[in-house]
Amino acid sequence: MNASAMYRFMRALASLGVFRADGQKKFHLTPLGSKLLTDRKDSLKHIMLSLLGDHFMVWTEFLYTIRTGKSGFERLNGKSYHDHLNQTPTEFENWRISQTEFTRNFALNVANYYDFSTFKHIVEICGGDGTFLAFLLTNAPQAKGTLFDCREMVESAKKNLATNNVKGRITCVVGNLLTDTIPAGGDCYVLKSVIPQFEDSDALKILTNVRQQIKSDAKLLLIQSVLPESNEYHAGKWYDLLHLLLSNGSERTEREIEDILHNAGFRLNRIIKTAHPMYDIIEAKAN
Repeated sequence: MNASAMYRFMRALASLGVFRADGQKKFHLTPLGSKLLTDRKDSLKHIMLSLLGDHFMVWTEFLYTIRTGKSGFERLNGKSYHDHLNQTPTEFENWRISQTEFTRNFALNVANYYDFSTFKHIVEICGGDGTFLAFLLTNAPQAKGTLFDCREMVESAKKNLATNNVKGRITCVVGNLLTDTIPAGGDCYVLKSVIPQFEDSDALKILTNVRQQIKSDAKLLLIQSVLPESNEYHAGKWYDLLHLLLSNGSERTEREIEDILHNAGFRLNRIIKTAHPMYDIIEAKAN
């Protein structure tokens, strides 16, 4: 490391409250900065590593994406974002852990806004390492769970759940949400932060796959942002641009969500706002 360059970098971060400068060219960790430590349950380290990794360079293709409506990431790297993650172990690991950090820090309060205790079988599509599903099952003591995800994430889930109190209530199933059959038998299907990663055609395909397996009296819960159509600031409007750059994905308005649900064979029941703008609860049922 170049000492002068590092000092200037840390000085800038200190102005944001990440460090505290003591006037003698020494820096001390602040409560905000301590969230970058690895050994904290509320760590944000891998969220930052993911956003500052290959995510960061994709913004150089912003003008191309605005002009064409196509993924800047694919132009920059010659492959889709999901293929790149699968072929780049460091980026995949940062992304994988970042999803757990998002869940632990921001998504668990969803259970404060929705009663999961009435369900008997909760199926989470793209359930990652199982942190969210395990938490839901603690709020639904009579329920069992099924986690559906790619092989790498299922292996991560098995390790994560090995010492969890609900491990005996969760079955892990390997599959591709676009091409494989979704597990049947659930009375609640959960997709958290999944649909915004995909363009409309793939999002419709995913929801149609779920519709083919879901019972008529079951609930579909999409946990994601619902963009306001007004001019107000909303974090989802900026995540929407990131999804556009990475994979042609999209955060959506209520009208857009209702349309895509209808086309997949669902009807929108209600939208429940939570304390975090990226984790609204969209409840739907089969038509």
